[in-house]
Amino acid sequence: MTVHVTGEVLDSRRVGAYRHLTIVAPGVPERFRPGTVLAVTPADSAHLARRPYWIHRVRTVGGYGAALQLVVEPSGTGGGWLAGLPVGARL
Repeated sequence: MTVHVTGEVLDSRRVGAYRHLTIVAPGVPERFRPGTVLAVTPADSAHLARRPYWIHRVRTVGGYGAALQLVVEPSGTGGGWLAGLPVGARL
């Protein structure tokens, strides 16, 4: 099942060599679980193609409801882009 939504970065934390991103994406955490591949596309997709990332965790976040947590290695073009997104960025 394919779902296309606009998500927002709620939190970005460095954990060792990786970034843990918490993302709100309406309808996605309710349908997909950890281990599922999530295809992430920049809001301005003219610069990068869609990138696959594993959903690490699904958890409830305050007033936002269910949110996704991704673990990103900040290497390469796609990983560097995603790991560098600020809180509030849309994807």
